[in-house]
Amino acid sequence: MWQDYTTFSPSQVIVGRSTFQGNSAADAGAAAPCYSRDDADVCGPLIPATPTHLAVGCNAASFYAGVPLACIAGAAAGNLTVFAYTGKVHFTSSDPSALLPPDCTLVQGVCPFYVGLETPGAQTITATDTVNASLTGTSSPINVVYLPSTSLAASPDSGAGTAQVFSFTFSDPDGYQDLDVVNVLIASALDGRNACYLAYSRSMNVLYLVNDASTALSNGLALSGSGSIGNSQCTVASAGSQAAGVSDTLTLTLSLTFSPKFAGNQIVYMAARGAQYNSGWQPEGVWIVPGASPASPAAVTGLLPARAQLLANEWDVGYVPEGITATFMFTDPYSWQDLGVLNILINNFLDGRQACYIAFVPTDAHGFSPNNFFLVNDAGNALVPSVSSGFLSNSQCSFTGSATTIGDIVTVTLNIYFSPSFQGNRVV
Repeated sequence: MWQDYTTFSPSQVIVGRSTFQGNSAADAGAAAPCYSRDDADVCGPLIPATPTHLAVGCNAASFYAGVPLACIAGAAAGNLTVFAYTGKVHFTSSDPSALLPPDCTLVQGVCPFYVGLETPGAQTITATDTVNASLTGTSSPINVVYLPSTSLAASPDSGAGTAQVFSFTFSDPDGYQDLDVVNVLIASALDGRNACYLAYSRSMNVLYLVNDASTALSNGLALSGSGSIGNSQCTVASAGSQAAGVSDTLTLTLSLTFSPKFAGNQIVYMAARGAQYNSGWQPEGVWIVPGASPASPAAVTGLLPARAQLLANEWDVGYVPEGITATFMFTDPYSWQDLGVLNILINNFLDGRQACYIAFVPTDAHGFSPNNFFLVNDAGNALVPSVSSGFLSNSQCSFTGSATTIGDIVTVTLNIYFSPSFQGNRVV
């Protein structure tokens, strides 16, 4: 899902007298280079060594939010890499919104990885051994900055249907000619598999569609002509589709038809890559593809205000000077008492960590109280302790709630306040 990956291997970092210097030789700094080996940069007799800490280094001291940053973690003794160590490490970050890699088993003492830092400011990455928690290390601070150069928008930004002509706009102050590849991903989560994942090459003036497995591209489709490209989720017709650039804005108009198997609530993500900048993936809309009823009769049937109205009312987090009121409706044809836990997650992705993750349990036959509402903590692994005032808070949001029932409908009303650190486009 990230663009513009850079070829990266441990040998790019393990050179000379760097943090990841050589093997555990008695005098690595003075040893001769090992030209015949690619797993060490110095020669000398190996000595037994036990790692004293983990070292984490990245390819840049300053980087852009949402762009993959190449890093490496290594088991170290002094300033030498312990090549025989094969433990597994877990990654965390001072950035609560960081996109971190899964746990990694060290090979020849090191693990190269990519990380996506999202929050501006000085951020660090920490690697910790999964067995021995005292074996840990943290990178030097990395200055994360936003990419103000690219703005994105989708029109319509909400709606429903099996066919629609969408307009996607990508703006770059260096001119639309600075844009190279622009992407549109329509799916229930930020995942290119089983998605409607499109890439338009401005320089080649062709559109590509990623296959179901997200492993290959379709043949290129010239726009404003004949023919189409499709996968199991969507089809794009050349007729009715076009790309046009004016000044700093590229507008990509696509005539899309969705497959019945793609039924459900889908999120419209967009990303743009220029000569120097990458916007990262941004949620810019929602779309409902009609289809077969879900296996469970329970359903989410309403959110007020809708997304467009939320933007008009400054739902765009970071521009909300005071609380907003949002209403959510849940139905069950067997009556509202059949409903269990009702969940509301506000975040960039389907992830309860560092989110505004709210739960409501409609179980009180004598009237709902604040005790029916719950808020998940920042780590996503426990509930915030309840308070008598009913005002629950974590680092992302604070809220109070109320609920009413009529027939088979539960209506939940929330007064929500967002933290400044939670700024940005969020998906509900």
